[in-house]
Amino acid sequence: MRPLFVLAVATVLALPTHAHAQAEAQNGTLRVVRVAPTVDAGPMQQISVTFDRPVAGSLDQSVDPATIFRIEPTVRGRLEWRDPVTIRLTPAAPLAPGAQYTVTLSNSFHAMDGSTLAEPYHFTFRAHGAMLLTGSPVGPSRINDHIAPTQRFALVYSSPVDLPVMSGTAYVELSSTCGGQTVVRLDALSQRPIQSDDRADFREAGGWQRDKSTDSLRRVVILAPRSPLAHGCRGELVAPSEIAERSSRGSSRWPLTTYGDLTLESLKCSDNQDYCPTGPLKLTFSNPVRGSEVAKRLRLFPQTAFRVRDTISEAVTWTLEAKLRPRVTYAVIVDTALRDVFGQRLRGNPASGFSTTGYAPTIIHPLGHQLVEREVLVHEARAEEGALGHGRDPVARESWLLVRVHGHDAGAALLHRIEQRHQRAGAAGPNRMAQRHRAAVHINLFVRNPEVLHRCHRHDGEGFVDLEE
Repeated sequence: MRPLFVLAVATVLALPTHAHAQAEAQNGTLRVVRVAPTVDAGPMQQISVTFDRPVAGSLDQSVDPATIFRIEPTVRGRLEWRDPVTIRLTPAAPLAPGAQYTVTLSNSFHAMDGSTLAEPYHFTFRAHGAMLLTGSPVGPSRINDHIAPTQRFALVYSSPVDLPVMSGTAYVELSSTCGGQTVVRLDALSQRPIQSDDRADFREAGGWQRDKSTDSLRRVVILAPRSPLAHGCRGELVAPSEIAERSSRGSSRWPLTTYGDLTLESLKCSDNQDYCPTGPLKLTFSNPVRGSEVAKRLRLFPQTAFRVRDTISEAVTWTLEAKLRPRVTYAVIVDTALRDVFGQRLRGNPASGFSTTGYAPTIIHPLGHQLVEREVLVHEARAEEGALGHGRDPVARESWLLVRVHGHDAGAALLHRIEQRHQRAGAAGPNRMAQRHRAAVHINLFVRNPEVLHRCHRHDGEGFVDLEE
């Protein structure tokens, strides 16, 4: 009986809530359940209000939206019922940047069930100003280490900006360790729409999910420093994140570095690995250098011909493609007449050296399961990564193994050690055929006693291998 009593009490308690909802509907209280925008609005954002029940159910019962919807300042556009519960205003022109708008809904109309608003409904929103999207040669995801002292900056905003406001708020802040002026003001010289031949990141400024109907409003703003920036100095470009009429909000800070003296920074293997027997070499300068200058002003000793693939481009790092020899020390000598893209001559040590290494000890062997014809050889070889093993077959008494060893010395050592193990095991020596190809040896081993070969390990980093029973 206790469960029945509890159920009865719960039912009685639930009745007042349902009755309250019915009473609210009978009292004719219409409510607003959603409005947009709720925060800052874009220049062409729609303004909408959604009710909790149908208001415009049909043509003969539709309420004229112009009689109940009012916005101040006035916004021209198309005012309509999007559906029976939502009224919507689509602006015909961009909202005024930075303006505050107030929407008022009167309570003089009735929903389809006869309900009305208890009182006029109000909400406000702000139209944001021109938003900073990207820039060049510095930007939100771009760091430039070679800014010129008189560098001009291009910034992309979502809509036209107030140039005087821009000139009063944009600047470059330099490190105090550079000496001299730490804050250099920027003048906004001009602004223009984005063009079809602009950089890809300019054309896609705002992201792929942006409202593309407002793309025509975006502007490229050109700024120039009022005085030259310090030489070889780190700093930040500071620009307003949002610019409205006669004001700005927030700021964005993008790191930059002005270029310094031209020096030879490093010479290393192109792949930057532990083993580099034949190159190519990678040469790095402190500033961008044209490819034609690299091809003309560099010498490689011992005398070795090299080439750069692109003599027109400008880059900090260049790859010297040459046929180098293992275990040889090479020197790169740079003519001091070499100039960077800023017209500066090379300073400091004009030479750098690099020693090529031997070949990395490597064994290439079958991996996994391999099946062969029984008439030719009856053997199943199994190998693990980095080690060579063998599988036993009760019918098999002879096996072929193909081993590729990089380096002639390593190949000879492998053959010698296999012969020694065969002799100790009392087996006939392997029939072998070695074919030299450049610096690699391909060895076909006909092993009469597969029990001798168990594992093959790399040894002492000099290209030699060792066998273990």
